[in-house]
Amino acid sequence: MFRLFRDQKIGVKMMVGFVAISIITLLVGGLGAYYVQKESDSLALIYQRHVSGINDLKQAQISLLNALSGQKNALVALNPEQRESSLRSMQEAQAAFSDIMQRLAASIKDENEQQLREQIDNHFRVFSQTNADIAASLRSDQAEKAFQLANAAGLKSFEDAQRVLDQFVNVRKQESDREYQTSLERNRTARAWLIGLALVGTFLGLAVGYIVASNVTKPIKQMVAGLRRLEAGDLTHQMHLASRDEMGELAAAYNSFTSRLRHVLGEVQAAATRVGEEVARLSSAAADAGMLSGAAQRKNAAGTLTVEETAAAMARIAEAAESNASLAERAAEEFNVAQVSAVEGREAVEKMVQAVSEINESSQKISQIIHVMDEIALQTNLLALNAAVEAAHAGEEGKGFAVVASEVRSLAQRSAEAAKEIAVLIEESVNRAKAGRELAGSSGEALADMARRVEQVSSLVNSISEASRRQKEAMRDATIAISAIDQTMQQNAREVVSLKKAVSYFRV
Repeated sequence: MFRLFRDQKIGVKMMVGFVAISIITLLVGGLGAYYVQKESDSLALIYQRHVSGINDLKQAQISLLNALSGQKNALVALNPEQRESSLRSMQEAQAAFSDIMQRLAASIKDENEQQLREQIDNHFRVFSQTNADIAASLRSDQAEKAFQLANAAGLKSFEDAQRVLDQFVNVRKQESDREYQTSLERNRTARAWLIGLALVGTFLGLAVGYIVASNVTKPIKQMVAGLRRLEAGDLTHQMHLASRDEMGELAAAYNSFTSRLRHVLGEVQAAATRVGEEVARLSSAAADAGMLSGAAQRKNAAGTLTVEETAAAMARIAEAAESNASLAERAAEEFNVAQVSAVEGREAVEKMVQAVSEINESSQKISQIIHVMDEIALQTNLLALNAAVEAAHAGEEGKGFAVVASEVRSLAQRSAEAAKEIAVLIEESVNRAKAGRELAGSSGEALADMARRVEQVSSLVNSISEASRRQKEAMRDATIAISAIDQTMQQNAREVVSLKKAVSYFRV
């Protein structure tokens, strides 16, 4: 039975314990409610039948005494008014007594009390009738008869009624005592039952709690011990629990976890060993590459031994490429300026050729004018010669005219000579202007050709600048890639060392 309970789930165990405790609690509550109801009924009975009944009986005795007092006062009244007032008080007391006895009749349960009530009624009827006769005698001025009735039948019926009322009160007191004893007995019984059930419930709760706690805390302690050994790196510990509840499943899961972890760590350790071998091989290859780079450095003065030195060299090459790109950009700017200057020079030469052409045209026009002047000088010389001939024919009268003609001819000759000299100079100027125009044309063509070549050189410089920029970017990317490779190799080496150290912590 205990083994069957032990193999149940923890929830089932706790539910069984809670159900048992709940049943006992319900029993305790039910018994308590039952006995409380009994006590409540007993108290109600005691109040209705005993406390209230005895109080009614006492009130009945008081009413009966009030009736007797009214009777006595009526007998000794000094005048009719006092007598009638006393008789009314007597009748009111008798009416109150009758009401009390009727109310008391509802609480009578046994034959003994019924007999006592009948006796009281009989004595009260005699007492009431005697009081009626006394009242009639007093109203008819038969005081002596009234006194006789009061001292005989009236007093006897009063005493008999009081005696039976006392018996009734004693009966109710005895019944109240019996009910009280019965209530005490029920209380003792209820207390015994409640204490017994409480003890049983407490024992059952402790038993269930102990069983559940022992089935939970023991595996938990084993689990804590296993986890501490796992924390210390021991993966060989196994938990052995015979129960099939959640703790047994937890132990099985722990054993499966440690087995799986041992397997995984074994694979990780093997992988770490392989990675270490690969890193060693890569390191060897890097060393070989460093040796080859050293040879290249000795030959070309531009090699590196390690990836870090390669990255530094690539950075320097990138800086040189960046400097070349900057210089190429500056050269491109200078060539652009030279191209603009060449274009402006070509335009100036073209303007100069145009000006020389205009000078040549002006010189030709001046040459024509000089030719006209030469012809005019020739005509003037001929006219002067004719004038001299005519002056010679005139004789003495023509001497003055001959002098003038001689001067005019001399002036014409000098003009002709000056025109010839000017013509020679103009011809030389025209020849020089023509040569200058040809030279300016050649210069313009040379400047145009130079502008075209400058434009071509500028295009080449721009291409070189763009290539240098791309080379700079490629060098920068190569530098970043080499740095990343270097960092990755260093990180891999560190991780392999850390992985080996971490795996060596566990004992598999």
